[in-house]
Order: sequence, then C-alpha cells, then structure tokens
Amino acid sequence: MLLYIQITPLSIKIQIVDLYVESSVVEEISLLKFLPLFSAICFCFKHYQKPLKLPPSIPRPMIN
Repeated sequence: MLLYIQITPLSIKIQIVDLYVESSVVEEISLLKFLPLFSAICFCFKHYQKPLKLPPSIPRPMIN
C-alpha cells in the first residue's frame, strides 16, 4: 500500500494506492472550506492576546 500526499496552497490531495488489487483512492480536501475557520481563529488570537508588558520608562532627570 502506498500513500501519496500532495499539499498545495489551496488543497491537500491524499492518494492511497493498494498494490494488491491495483485500486486507488483519491481524497482531495479543499482548504478554501477552512478559510473562514482559520481567519476566525486568527481574529480571536489577535484581539484576545494579553497586552505586552512594556519595560518601565526611564525617568528623566529634573532640570533646575
């Protein structure tokens, strides 16, 4: 049995070849279906990340 996986920017193609009966199964998963999910996850991460703690600013010396 052989397994071929081809990944393109828009889809993942999985092909399973059975050498004994010489049959082949091809499954293609379109990544466009998952695009809304990916964008929603990215949106959540972008907006709900904890704000970065900035280092305290160096106080300026007072001028008399």
